[in-house]
Amino acid sequence: MRPSQYRGASRAIPDTPYARGRPHSSLKTFVDDRLGPDRHCVIVDRKICVELGYRPRRPFSEGARETLQWYLTNRASGT
Repeated sequence: MRPSQYRGASRAIPDTPYARGRPHSSLKTFVDDRLGPDRHCVIVDRKICVELGYRPRRPFSEGARETLQWYLTNRASGT
């Protein structure tokens, strides 16, 4: 993500670390490596859309924004 995109996210969700002058790295938590090979997974929803008629309820950008807002809201409460 480019810095200009961070500013856009900061306007949409003013409680982000970037909007409060903190680096995004403040959200990082390092964990131990997983055992076994780490394969890159990509989801292509074409088959589920064509064969089962699946349609997302909201655009990806909206769902990502809602997820981030939920995380920022609930992280402090430990939920």
